[in-house]
Amino acid sequence: MLSTKEYDAIKEGRYRELKEAFDKLLAVYEGVPSVKGFDKAIRDTKKRIKALEVGSAFAKDDEEVKQAEIAMARRCGELQVYTEIRSMVKKRIKEVCETETV
Repeated sequence: MLSTKEYDAIKEGRYRELKEAFDKLLAVYEGVPSVKGFDKAIRDTKKRIKALEVGSAFAKDDEEVKQAEIAMARRCGELQVYTEIRSMVKKRIKEVCETETV
């Protein structure tokens, strides 16, 4: 089984990896990304995390449990990025709407 420190390191690594990729994409993207797309990604990621939680209960040995924990840590990092980006997009949309009404 993974220690808390290992779990957090895996989660943080995946977070940084996705965050950098999204930052690069958003820097060149002129429009506003779809909030619905991020909502779908968040729902799908939550389902995958739940499936990993349930599936790890049926693991044959410690190695399968460890693999499930690693996958879960990566998915939790993804979930954090998707949630942050969705919040940022909603904020950007609100700012655009406010400037257009002024």
